[in-house]
Amino acid sequence: MNTRIHVRFDTILLCLIVSRILTLKLWIPEGVPQPTNYWQELHPTMIRFLNARLCFIHSLLLCSAIPVYSQTLISLPGKRIAIKDPKFYISEIIDARSNKEMVGIVQRGLKNRQETASFENGFQDELKNSLEDFLQSQADRTPLIVRILKLNVYERTLLNSETAVAEVIAEFYTKTDRGITLIKSAGSSVTSSGLDVTRSHGRNIERCLADCLGQVNNVLMNGPRALEKSLTIDYHKLSAPPDILEEYDYPILKDTFLVKGVYRNFIEFRDNAPGIIDFSIREKINYTGEAYDVTKGVIRSSDGSETNVWGYADEEGIFIKLGEEFFQVFAEDGILWFEGYDVADVKTNVSIPGRSVVMAAFTGYLFYQIRVGWDTKKVKYAINMGNGDLIPLN
Repeated sequence: MNTRIHVRFDTILLCLIVSRILTLKLWIPEGVPQPTNYWQELHPTMIRFLNARLCFIHSLLLCSAIPVYSQTLISLPGKRIAIKDPKFYISEIIDARSNKEMVGIVQRGLKNRQETASFENGFQDELKNSLEDFLQSQADRTPLIVRILKLNVYERTLLNSETAVAEVIAEFYTKTDRGITLIKSAGSSVTSSGLDVTRSHGRNIERCLADCLGQVNNVLMNGPRALEKSLTIDYHKLSAPPDILEEYDYPILKDTFLVKGVYRNFIEFRDNAPGIIDFSIREKINYTGEAYDVTKGVIRSSDGSETNVWGYADEEGIFIKLGEEFFQVFAEDGILWFEGYDVADVKTNVSIPGRSVVMAAFTGYLFYQIRVGWDTKKVKYAINMGNGDLIPLN
């Protein structure tokens, strides 16, 4: 994992001018008595001494001008992903992410300086290196087209620990008599904790990929019947990010019964299939001693541990997690939406390439990075049912 530095030359030029002024030779104005022989001999030595020290200051000024913002390069370790009795091989990997310029925002150094993160060797090369064992064609296995909808990393920092989170959402297709057929939509989220978790992002991404591959392999083990009611799609649409206005037919949109539980990722929400059924909500207490409502609580699984979640469903409805709080989801004209804090005017400490914070789709890592200083007013956000992006409607 490396860091790429971006340089602002105007700042460097200013520092060079200032440092040059500081390193000018000392001179004695006219009218001032000339020094004794002792000072005449010492003066050149003083000049050399001061110039050496000021050159050092010049170097410090130059270095301080460089890190306006930098970028962390993430590389997948390429460790062997083991799938028991694989029923597939990968014929193609398609990048359908809404933001292809970065994979997230990380925190570096003692001051947790924010930096954008991207793949060191590019999206395709990094994934092919990790999935190399599944890229060889085999006659007795099902060829899969892997469509990556989301691949994000982000970090959460507490007083004495840091948590790294990786999130992958993928769809797996194959060619059938009916066309390009969806076999499985898979989602996975992996966390790791420690004092410096930025180094763990690559491995966490690989663990997410392994989890998604395991999910589709379980479907294929059921045989051809798993494809009988699968959706089909035009091949040329696979490379484009899903459109929020497209008509989707996912279980959460058509099922009459809402399964109660905790959604560990967007796919579990979309499939009306929460991965954690036994859970409780510990309500936070504010400074007045009064309990907040459940939307500001912390979800705990049956073993008592706090759970990293996308949202949950209970007798009150569906709630999505935005930053550190939960907000109820509503449906209107085929669009699922919620009211959350306005983040349009929030300034981050990094330059986010490839999109405008206001005009384009938000993704999870940005929301988790922006946890303080939100405007107290709320705006509506629509949920893109194709990939889970959150889009401001105001």
